[in-house]
Amino acid sequence: MSGEKSVLWGLQGFKRLGHSKRIMVGIWWRAVTHFRLWLRKRGAYMTNSRDSQSQLLGRLDTLYINLDAREDRRADLERTLEPFDFLAIHRLSATKSQKPLVGHSESHLRAMVSIISSGRPALVLEDDARFKVEPAEVRRFIEAFLSDNRLDVLCLGYATGFTPIYLSHNFLVSFDLHTTVAYVAKPGAAGHLASSFSHASKMLAKGKPDHIAAGDVVWKRDQRRRLIFAIPTKRLVIQAPGWSDVQKAFVDYGV
Repeated sequence: MSGEKSVLWGLQGFKRLGHSKRIMVGIWWRAVTHFRLWLRKRGAYMTNSRDSQSQLLGRLDTLYINLDAREDRRADLERTLEPFDFLAIHRLSATKSQKPLVGHSESHLRAMVSIISSGRPALVLEDDARFKVEPAEVRRFIEAFLSDNRLDVLCLGYATGFTPIYLSHNFLVSFDLHTTVAYVAKPGAAGHLASSFSHASKMLAKGKPDHIAAGDVVWKRDQRRRLIFAIPTKRLVIQAPGWSDVQKAFVDYGV
């Protein structure tokens, strides 16, 4: 075998090994997630029952994160939210930082602190969130989530690297969700999420790369170890294309 062919064969073998490793990682975390769901179904983890029952009858606290300078996004989102009369909407002025992803993580950290303080679940939105379905359908999914004591976080908009696990006609469960564009967190989950966003902020401030330290990367440890993250069987929210103050460029994530 020539030297060039040997190198090519070696690279292809390494690529196959990487693909096989990813498959094995996926199988492992699927098995772990199935086991955690089984434990919760058995009643070993029933931490959110009070959160779940009380919120069904009232309005859902809703925090949308928005930079002071982005009045255009504020106006667009507030128009979008006008038909959602079951949401108690509050603007959270986004933390501004020389490192935009630090500000991103700190803003979500402040949203989690708000949930912890209130003791109530809340919907957290970034200002480029856009709903794809009617308010009644959004409400139906959120109420189903709040009533399910197995679940901690519901991501209304999402991207996932692994195939989600079927849970019911309403929900799938994932351990590899990206993007924090729109999610509902129960109070019992907020402390763990706050810890993850705080850790992300500190790592980013120290210069750690985005693919390791971004908030929606670090929170995967919660998806795999502590919390159960659900997604609706129908995508409810997309991230609108536009100028990103984080990426400093026009972006269209396609999710």
